[in-house]
Amino acid sequence: MIIYKTLSLGLYQPRCTRYDEALKACDKAIEIDPQLADAWSNKGFALYGQHKYNEAIDAYDNAIEIDPQLAKAWGGKSVVLMELEEYDEALQAGEKAVELDPKDETIWYNYGAALYYSERYDEAIKAFDESIKIDPEQAKTWQFKGLALKKCDRDADAKVAFKKASKLGYFSIYSMF
Repeated sequence: MIIYKTLSLGLYQPRCTRYDEALKACDKAIEIDPQLADAWSNKGFALYGQHKYNEAIDAYDNAIEIDPQLAKAWGGKSVVLMELEEYDEALQAGEKAVELDPKDETIWYNYGAALYYSERYDEAIKAFDESIKIDPEQAKTWQFKGLALKKCDRDADAKVAFKKASKLGYFSIYSMF
């Protein structure tokens, strides 16, 4: 029973902001089963939340080595690489995440962000559209789509996206125009 609780805590905790607790739980889960890819991936998330980016990359790499099909590890790695401004690598990891789990809204959103930061705005818009198809109620996706549309000089479309983001609770100065 204690193993189950520890593993569950290590797999659940990163969804909150108590990163110290999450990291301890992940470490305990990894101690019990070092081949638990989900625990390594969640450790990466917790380390990212603590701004320990290189350690987060190492944790995600461990998860990927154990389970190369774990989309959330590829997606998490992509996010950390964006934080480090390693956009080419972030795109590669994001592409792999999308390939593995094309029905995950967050994976598409993060891939769109990697495309945006790589100044591939038209492709970013398409990725944000995929994210929106899965979950049209994500304000952050509408906001980011609006920014990409603005970069493409599609101001009318950007205004629509910003207004939608605002209706969903995302405050943006752009929605005021």
